[in-house]
Amino acid sequence: MKRTVVTPWLVRLGLALALVAIAWVAALPAIPPDPVPASAPKDAFSAQRAMEQLRDVAQAPHPIGSAAQARVREYILRRARTLRLPAEVQRRRGVKSQWWGGFSGTVRNVIVRVPGTRSSAPDVLITAHYDSVPVGRGAGEDGASVAAMLETMRALKAGRPLRTTLSSSSQMVRS
Repeated sequence: MKRTVVTPWLVRLGLALALVAIAWVAALPAIPPDPVPASAPKDAFSAQRAMEQLRDVAQAPHPIGSAAQARVREYILRRARTLRLPAEVQRRRGVKSQWWGGFSGTVRNVIVRVPGTRSSAPDVLITAHYDSVPVGRGAGEDGASVAAMLETMRALKAGRPLRTTLSSSSQMVRS
């Protein structure tokens, strides 16, 4: 029986190709899709339309309790009215335990609902907070989530009626 000798460079080449293939397959889920333009169908989520919402939300710093923060809250409520969606501002006392730093204050949640057709089904909740740090406009924390939430509500409202009610909650804590 004849024995085949594999040269070291051929083994290295095969391992390198296998490594590249594994890295490519592993990276596929991490590669984001192309952003959907504003010209997309009205019932589709559009990254470009969400970016327009983000520009409005993150115009200036809007820290807790500021007039700018109240402007963002009113913007969210105005968007809900434009979509003819029920919206409310819910005021509650919030308390954080001493273990986490001992905080208490008034929480103002903006609750917007996209009504579903089945009242017995539990709500689906999307949540974000609509304040920013005092020195930043809050685009990445958490304005992008607020913009995504607004665009999601808009797209769902434009589409077929939902079976389950979608509730979105934007939160603000005031000490």
